[in-house]
Amino acid sequence: MSRPPGQGFGASAQRAWAARRDIDPDRLLVGTIDRLNVASARTAARAGRRRVLDHAFLPLGRRAPS
Repeated sequence: MSRPPGQGFGASAQRAWAARRDIDPDRLLVGTIDRLNVASARTAARAGRRRVLDHAFLPLGRRAPS
């Protein structure tokens, strides 16, 4: 099932929020985007948000049958 594209307001809204003068420039805005949410990752990149951390979940091994 395909979804219709967004309206393109996300990146502009994020840039506008980040440019607000009443925001303390020494504080960080931290957000999490699910790895499967490609559209949100692209929007964040267009807004100038940098990717600073990736998580990888790796199996540690199989449990012995009980």
